[in-house]
Amino acid sequence: FTYLISASWHPKRRRNSVPITANNPWLKERMKFGKVDAGEDAFFYVGTNEGVALGVADGVGGWTQMGIDPATFSWALMDNAASIAKEFNSYQLSLFNAPNGSTDILDAKQILSGAFDNLIKSGKVKAGSSTACILSLSKTSGILNAATLGDSAYLLIRNGQLLYESPSQQHFFNCPYQLTVVPEDFPNQKLYFKDRPSDAYQASHQLQDGDVILLATDGFFDNVFTEEAVSIVNNELRDVIGRDRKMWGNDYEELRSHVRRLSRTLTNTARRCSMDSKR
Repeated sequence: FTYLISASWHPKRRRNSVPITANNPWLKERMKFGKVDAGEDAFFYVGTNEGVALGVADGVGGWTQMGIDPATFSWALMDNAASIAKEFNSYQLSLFNAPNGSTDILDAKQILSGAFDNLIKSGKVKAGSSTACILSLSKTSGILNAATLGDSAYLLIRNGQLLYESPSQQHFFNCPYQLTVVPEDFPNQKLYFKDRPSDAYQASHQLQDGDVILLATDGFFDNVFTEEAVSIVNNELRDVIGRDRKMWGNDYEELRSHVRRLSRTLTNTARRCSMDSKR
């Protein structure tokens, strides 16, 4: 299996944060901002010996009111996930037991768990929280293994139709499941939800040639209906999906250009819809 991946993002308008003062000692240290300005979101994708691992995370924006940049948590989580996926075997994590008996698939839930554990152990992130969605794709068996926590999600589209949409996990409206770090001296400890990687929803799929996977935070899904997303995918890829794969050989550049354009179109659509007061 060959996977063609493209990433695209738009930062939403950043909220004003509470100034750091001597009375707020837990706010004195901040991490460097993420690799790109994706607002409060972060992402990763890496090639591994087994296949490909990728993920998105959405830092919970309410932390800005405490003077904390939500992006520090989401980027730390995704950077850790990339490291875990690259060195999966060295962490002595078990592989995913696929229904078809394949034993070459990185377990997405264990990637998420390892990433969060390392975030806590490092102590670099003093406070924050995030949703997450991590996918592991095998290059030999074509199995996709997924772990989703909160309202970051993915769609699996096959032959122009929606085959699967990952479920959203929420405690109540606008309060998704989230991984959280709260300092011991932080006020109102009981007000924070502290979900665990074990709470993530896990699923697996047998992929087929031509499948399209759309992975995004709620910045996309809150602004674009699922049927609209499927329509955009079909419009952008209608000239290439369904072609005899033999014609591609090892030259995927034309297909890559379509995937890159699709990624930008999806993200641009979400941004445009987010600014439309009538939506």
